[in-house]
Amino acid sequence: MKVQWPPGDRRLFVSTQTYEMGKRLGIEQAQQAFTRETEVERPRLPSARVVRKLRELGTVALFHASSTSLPKLRSRAAHAALQTEAEYWVMIDDDVECDMGTLQRMLTLAGPPEVATLVALPCLLRGIGLEKQSVNVKAKSSVARLVRGELAFDLEQAGCGLLIVTRNALQTMSLHLQDDLRFIDDDGAIKVALFAMELGKEGWFGEDLSFTRRAARMGIPIYAPASGVSDHDGHKLDLSQLR
Repeated sequence: MKVQWPPGDRRLFVSTQTYEMGKRLGIEQAQQAFTRETEVERPRLPSARVVRKLRELGTVALFHASSTSLPKLRSRAAHAALQTEAEYWVMIDDDVECDMGTLQRMLTLAGPPEVATLVALPCLLRGIGLEKQSVNVKAKSSVARLVRGELAFDLEQAGCGLLIVTRNALQTMSLHLQDDLRFIDDDGAIKVALFAMELGKEGWFGEDLSFTRRAARMGIPIYAPASGVSDHDGHKLDLSQLR
């Protein structure tokens, strides 16, 4: 994927997936439909609304991924992000969004692209009753601290409903893990399965937790904003309540 970045602007590689849309319309038509959705004044999809906000914060290269396997889908998006000169990779699930202030805080917490950092958006989980008590992040402490001028939690692991990865973090992880997680994709390209699911004594972890746990073991900090609002499938969370 070749991208022409205008000089001086923040370069954001944004990946998303729309499972239901792809199932209904087909992959190519779903990609086109999602792009159109991001261009209307009032998008229906939460992820499309996030893309519109991100376009106010930098130049966006949009990558609409497709796969029946989430680990493979996210790993392909990571590979595609590395092929560009993007400074930040932003992952968005189609049912997740946040307000502009929270998005700005997340980018501030990420810091410069030359520094390895992950920033996750805390969200309520879906499921019968789960959304009333569980979030998609595990903090090292319930005490927030100042990071780059913003209150933030230090995380052990996180879901990737909305996750920002600096270029340095993505490069570092790909280089460190390429021997153990290298695979040949359907297009013949050699890629790194950064989101391969972990199975061990501690449990069986989904692709997103596996990715962030790998980052944490490598010493890459993972932050979450301690103020703002997130929305997962209509379930809103005031992030200040996590303190």
